[in-house]
Amino acid sequence: MDDRSPPFTWQDLFFAWTLTRSTHDYYVPASVRFTEILLPSHEGYLKIGSGIVDWWPAEQVSRRRSALSRGGSLGAYWRPRKGTLHTAELLYECKDNLELQVAVLIAASAWDKRNTLPYSWRGDVSRLLQQVLEVILDRPDSPFRQHHLPAWHHRMRDALPMTIINEEFAECTRPRNYKDFVHIAFIESILATTIWTLVLVSDDRRGLRPV
Repeated sequence: MDDRSPPFTWQDLFFAWTLTRSTHDYYVPASVRFTEILLPSHEGYLKIGSGIVDWWPAEQVSRRRSALSRGGSLGAYWRPRKGTLHTAELLYECKDNLELQVAVLIAASAWDKRNTLPYSWRGDVSRLLQQVLEVILDRPDSPFRQHHLPAWHHRMRDALPMTIINEEFAECTRPRNYKDFVHIAFIESILATTIWTLVLVSDDRRGLRPV
């Protein structure tokens, strides 16, 4: 490695995530789960299709399912965000690989912070975010490159459906190293998969079930 290489590896990031998860007393699922939303079949342009991945607010799952059941594709009254959809699609593609799901979640958190960088995070923290993204997305031995996962397009925002960092909170929450940032990404992933629900939507009459 040359002097410009990040001072940590993907395995360092993954170990920090695993250690963070193990230190919490409450139960934290190891991997991200999807809820399958099965809808009555519609015909023509109202047809929903199958295997559609999305990320819905948990409190709106029932309402959105009802809207799609009644109106088919025209029942979708919400506008999905491309960055969030791409993250959901990556998590589903990696649903059988815990390490890759962790890579997606850490990178998504770093992506959002870099693209809407708080003023107090300029300088050292900004460089740390870039190093995290380089280790996960860009290096030849990165999990994204090794497994041919598509990164977010440079215009995509909101890779996660929510963030805990705003300008005010960022001033008292400046990650000093990759371990600190992994802890932030871990907390965000818990909130993003608790307050929000990852769904897999398909035409079917059997109802709703986890996958």
